Amino acid sequence: MKKATINYKLRKIRELKNLSQEYIARELDISTRAYSMIETGERPLNTERLEHICEILEIEPYEVYMFDSENVLKNSVAHEQYRFYERLLEEKDKTISILTEQLKLLMNNQEGGVNEYCMQFIANNKISIVAFC
Repeated sequence: MKKATINYKLRKIRELKNLSQEYIARELDISTRAYSMIETGERPLNTERLEHICEILEIEPYEVYMFDSENVLKNSVAHEQYRFYERLLEEKDKTISILTEQLKLLMNNQEGGVNEYCMQFIANNKISIVAFC
C-alpha cells in the first residue's frame, strides 16, 4: 500500500475536523486554489506553512506525521460498537427493573394462588427473595 503523504494527511485531518478548504485558505491568507494545491502536493509545503496549518487545525506538527486514517476509521467503528453495547446494557437493565417491579406486584397479590406460583418461580430460578421484598 502506498504511504500517505503529509499533504494527504493534512486533507484527511481537515475533513475529520469538518473544516473547509476555503476556511483554511482564508486563515492562511491565500486562495482556495492555492491551498487545494498544497493538499494535492502540487505546491510545495515548507515547515513554516505546515506549522501555520497545524495551528489552524489545532494540532501539533508531529501529529500530522503520526496520523493514520485507517486507524481513525477502525477507532471510529470500535467506538460505535462500544456505544451500541452500552445501549444494549441499558436496555437490559431497564427490562430487569421492569420485570422486578412486575414480580413484586405479583408477590403482593393475594388472589388465586399467585403468591404460590411466584414462590415456586423464585425457588426454581434460585432467586433471592430478599431482592423482591
